[in-house]
Parts: sequence; structure tokens; C-alpha cells
Amino acid sequence: MKEELLTAFPVLKNANNRIWNEIEEFAIFKKYHAHEIVALEGDTTHYFPLVLSGNIRVYKCGDSGKEITLYKVRRGDCCVLTALSILGQTGFGANAVVDTACTTVAVPAPVFRDWINRHDLWRSFVFQLIFQRITEIISKVEALAFQRVDERVAAFLLQSFHKEHRPVLRVTHSDIARELGTAREVVSRVLKTFEREKLVQLSRGRITIINHRDLQRHSRLYNLTN
Repeated sequence: MKEELLTAFPVLKNANNRIWNEIEEFAIFKKYHAHEIVALEGDTTHYFPLVLSGNIRVYKCGDSGKEITLYKVRRGDCCVLTALSILGQTGFGANAVVDTACTTVAVPAPVFRDWINRHDLWRSFVFQLIFQRITEIISKVEALAFQRVDERVAAFLLQSFHKEHRPVLRVTHSDIARELGTAREVVSRVLKTFEREKLVQLSRGRITIINHRDLQRHSRLYNLTN
């Protein structure tokens, strides 16, 4: 467990023996299957998970059933809402589901709070994570408020392209709708327009980017995707 944690979380290289002893004594190694529910809004948070592999999607769901992804927790990452729930001793502020099968090391909430109080290294890591996630969520809110759907879809495709380093994206129209907080039908109309303009090629569960440069013109995030 220690070697996996050090590889995924380099910050722990400077952790003292007490932290490692408490990890060995209290932490739980857990595997999750794809699509498994990790937490529902309002749940009491008992553990702070450190993700070693896979990813977890954190999202909000409206009364209509429409979802919007707040962020994803990937390898070497942690969930900000979990941290805030533990520190504030309040219910979890969203829903969390496993996107791809993942493994975690979960630290009990009392131990997590104690580390925040006692260890500057851990406190700095968690607060920096909170800052990064809040900035990410603010950017998403700005996109919802000020960008057209076609710009947001184009930005999503370009960002996915740069993350995966390949032009063929394994993603459905419903997946994109959940990420952007809109309806699947709206995403489908935008993608069909992109296809008519020969920007992308659509197939079942896949989108191939065939005109990267012109797709950038639909996105106000041009500078962020280069």
C-alpha cells in the first residue's frame, strides 16, 4: 500500500512516521466497480478517500433528473466535497459515482481532521486542492451562464482530445450532456451540426475529430485547449 500511495501522492514522501503508522492502523483499502454509487447527497462522510486508480464522477442532479458534473476525482486526487463535509461535519454536498473501476485508500474522518490540525504538509495539500476545485467549478458556472451550448460542446471535445491524446473519443451524447448540464437532445443537435460542417464524424459511442482547427473556432476556450 505504501509504495502505491507514494507513487500516486508524492506529497506523502515528506510524511512523518506517525502518519504512516496511522495509515497502516486505520486506513481501509477498497475497490469500486464501474457505476457503483460512492455517496449520495446528504450522506454522512466517514472516510476521506485517496484515489489510487480509476476515477469517480461528482455531480449534482436537479428535480427534473438532469445532471451536471462538478468534477472528477482521478488517480492521485481527492474529493473536495468530502473534505468539506468532514471538516464542517455536514452531509455530503452532491452525488458521487464510479466512472471507471477504481481503488482507494480511505482515511477515517477523525484521523483526517487530526492531520489537518497537526500537519502543515497535509493541511497545505488539502487547502490547495480546495482552491483548485473551487476555481474549476467557478469556470463551469461561468460557462453555463455566458457560453452557448455549441461553444461548450466544442470546448469539451477539444479538452477531451488533449487529455486522451487521440482524435477518437469514446463518449456518448448522454455523457456529454451530463458533463455540461444540458439535455441529450441539445447535444445531439449540436454534434449533428458539427458533422454537417465536417468538424467531427459520429458513430455509436464514438466521436472522431476530423477538423481540429475549425472546431476551435466554436470554442471560447481556444487558449485553454492549446
